[in-house]
Amino acid sequence: MDSNNQPQTTWTSRRVIATLAVTGLLLYIIFWTPPVLGIFFSRIAGIIAMVVLAIALAYIISPAVERLSQVRLPLSQHNRRALAAVVVMLIGAGLIVLIVMTTSSAISEDVEEVATLVKDFTKNQLPVLIEEWRFEERIEKWMQDYPDLTPDSVRATIAKRAGAWTESVLTLVARVPAWAAPKAIFIISLVLVPFLAFYFVTDSRKIRASALALLPLGYRENANELIGRINATNHHYVRGMLLVCLIIGAATALILYGAGVSTYLTLGLLTGLAQLIPYIGSIFAGVLVIGIPLLQGNANAALIVAILYIILNILQANLIVPMVLGREIKLHPVTIIIVLLIGAEFGGVLGMIVAVPIAAIISTTHQWYRELVEANEEPL
Repeated sequence: MDSNNQPQTTWTSRRVIATLAVTGLLLYIIFWTPPVLGIFFSRIAGIIAMVVLAIALAYIISPAVERLSQVRLPLSQHNRRALAAVVVMLIGAGLIVLIVMTTSSAISEDVEEVATLVKDFTKNQLPVLIEEWRFEERIEKWMQDYPDLTPDSVRATIAKRAGAWTESVLTLVARVPAWAAPKAIFIISLVLVPFLAFYFVTDSRKIRASALALLPLGYRENANELIGRINATNHHYVRGMLLVCLIIGAATALILYGAGVSTYLTLGLLTGLAQLIPYIGSIFAGVLVIGIPLLQGNANAALIVAILYIILNILQANLIVPMVLGREIKLHPVTIIIVLLIGAEFGGVLGMIVAVPIAAIISTTHQWYRELVEANEEPL
């Protein structure tokens, strides 16, 4: 610490070396990681998903567990938390079973109806639309209108392949439902997730103490503060996103129900789940929310749903999310979209779901580090 007690503004040699080392490691991981790591991560993707679900569940139930554990019983604090966790999980499981029992029949009918609509569209309506659109003629006309933009070799190839491309597109679209159905079902052990969440909730203090014990004594206080901040950020994000999913899913279901769309329950549920992937999830959900009424032949309902869904998303971005998440997640929309694309590249759908929390953790860590520097502390 400087004698004049002024904030440090220069980089020490250790900070420069550490920064270069971290940067070099990241570059190595991104550009020169051996392919065996890719195989390794693909194999453990299910385990990672299970742990992520367990952590999310722990964050969701922890407030209720904390309050219930304050009830005075002739038990130790740890046993009271364990009992509270079991009670909260049993109540949650009962609610889930009740919801499934009351909605499973309607959701099953909705899924069957949507599958029938998509199958009919891909097999019967889409070929007619492509034929009416005159795909090959439009390509030829475009080449005639813009001859300078299309070299002779390109025009010859397009003219030769246009028919084959059209047929390939139709074949691919027809195979999408059969291909997507098994891929969309990501089976995870539903038994192990609650068990992991139980231990995360009841033994969180022991887990933190064990992690801090691995660090040198002089680093533990700062590390404990950082862990506390990251924990608060994750608590806020998980519970906030759960509330956003419930609000948007319920609002979408009401919009669809008011517009007379029969599959309102399933589409509302899918739209709510899609909010786990900010921005991009809303876009994909919007395609279904607006596309299904069109496939049902109800253009007026599709127009009404489109207008109200756009208004809902504007309210979500400017009112609902700021109110629910507040300023805890200090990430610009551009940053969120970029980290979502990075997450999709490295981890698919799971990567997109965890990308924003990871970015929030990095942002929290950076803010903590800056405060240490401004307070003239040397974390390195």
